[in-house]
Amino acid sequence: IDYTGWEQSAWIRNRIKKSDRFYLISTNFGPYNDERWKQDFEKIYPQMTDVCFRDEYSYELFKVLPNTRFAPDAVISLGKQRKEKADKKNVLISLIDCAYYARSEQLRQAVDVYEAKTVEIAKKYLQEGYSVTFINSNTEQDRPACDRILRKLDSSDVHVVDYNGNLEAIFDVYKTASCVVATRLHTIILAWLYDLPVVPIVYDIKVQNMLDSYKFDADRYDIKNLQDVSADDVFSAMEKYSYVLSDQIIEASKLQFAKIDEEFSDYGD
Repeated sequence: IDYTGWEQSAWIRNRIKKSDRFYLISTNFGPYNDERWKQDFEKIYPQMTDVCFRDEYSYELFKVLPNTRFAPDAVISLGKQRKEKADKKNVLISLIDCAYYARSEQLRQAVDVYEAKTVEIAKKYLQEGYSVTFINSNTEQDRPACDRILRKLDSSDVHVVDYNGNLEAIFDVYKTASCVVATRLHTIILAWLYDLPVVPIVYDIKVQNMLDSYKFDADRYDIKNLQDVSADDVFSAMEKYSYVLSDQIIEASKLQFAKIDEEFSDYGD
């Protein structure tokens, strides 16, 4: 297969050219399967004013470049959030559609097991007296899977929230949640900010790298190995959950904006 990475990165190279100073915050690198991707970005990143990665693995790849840094994900800088008392226990489940056309072949092969396991988990929580709320972070990429799963669940205690740009609607769901089964990266982070037990379903190396970077020591499951995981396993993992996002990580996340803050402080002089 011919390498097309340089053509695919044209969009960001064009944006850099249109800016006097280009800042890239809360980014990650990869996954990639050709060393030429890394070689290309060793040329692209130096054209930026500042590059702040959100995971240590990505930073390690480019730390020789003087304009690269690491700080925890920018969303973490929101800090711990206020919770509200709920009338009923509620589990949030965030999804991806493994069958989405842009997914890897490995993920597309996982679609049946992933969706069957999600149904199994939802039914387990319903049996335990919870309501279930599915969160679709990206309607185009998540909702088709959600619709297929909903057809296998027949309960008035199952609800769906589609993210449409209204963050407050998502925050409201988290305020009254009891726990989270999370595939999407930022649904994991929001669980931490609301001090909710969360079981990550790791579908991408960027999620794995984030969990490792923030010393996440609770149970997580690889989407490719879900055939070996039961709904009881997930429920038990949630019951014994103990990870707490540290104040140090929250404070360090504010460094994502450090160079931009310097830029604005210069304008104020």
